[in-house]
Amino acid sequence: DLLEERPLLKRRRSQGSTWLVSSPAARSSMWEWRGSAAAAVCGVEFRVETLALVLGLDLASVALACDELVREHVWLAVPRASEGSDGLELPHSFKHALFRQVLYDRTPPSARMRLHREVGAALEGERAAGVAIPPSELATHFDRGRQPMAALRCYAEAAEAALLNFSPAVCLALTERARTLVPQAPEGAERDALELTLATLQGMSAFHSLGAGAQRSPHSSVPMRCSPELPSIRCARVCCTGSATCRACAATTWRRW
Repeated sequence: DLLEERPLLKRRRSQGSTWLVSSPAARSSMWEWRGSAAAAVCGVEFRVETLALVLGLDLASVALACDELVREHVWLAVPRASEGSDGLELPHSFKHALFRQVLYDRTPPSARMRLHREVGAALEGERAAGVAIPPSELATHFDRGRQPMAALRCYAEAAEAALLNFSPAVCLALTERARTLVPQAPEGAERDALELTLATLQGMSAFHSLGAGAQRSPHSSVPMRCSPELPSIRCARVCCTGSATCRACAATTWRRW
């Protein structure tokens, strides 16, 4: 009877997202703590295939568990079709970002770090298989999973893509975050090449988004060590196809070495 259930609904509403996370009635038998934490680490939207890889479960069982939560209208929303998604598996999403944040915050830091590593590895495997995974998403997971070298590679790729797509502000934000990870990566020619790539992209994006007379970022003045065994850098294509200003910024960065 709805009148009898009204006090219970009132209590659940007052508890808000806390009830959605802690109540056994809010989870199916399959959707245990690790499943909900893995979904929260994936993001507000997540693919069932990725979640199945992280959990080490078969795709059908994870899909059924997600569909059951969608039907119960608990904390997963109905997948929404977007432009160009014909024939593709639609991602699931949390009904509200707050629900995802509560799950994420309640996951112990060590477990979060491990899950970010597992999600990053799963996404990297899917990307190798042809799934369109943005490099910035991979970089975030590797960054939070304390894998600095892998994060630097993805940050450099994401920053280059942003600059080529005329988004210098995005490129600047990515490179500034990435360069804080350089000291954490193991020394070697690869790290030196990635640092040079990021510094060049940072200088080019800063010029376009801030102007020639803007104050430099604190990370742009960090001295870089010269390595005689530097491989070819990724941003060479950007420098060659950019304007004379971009080439001048790149040349300035090279002279610092």
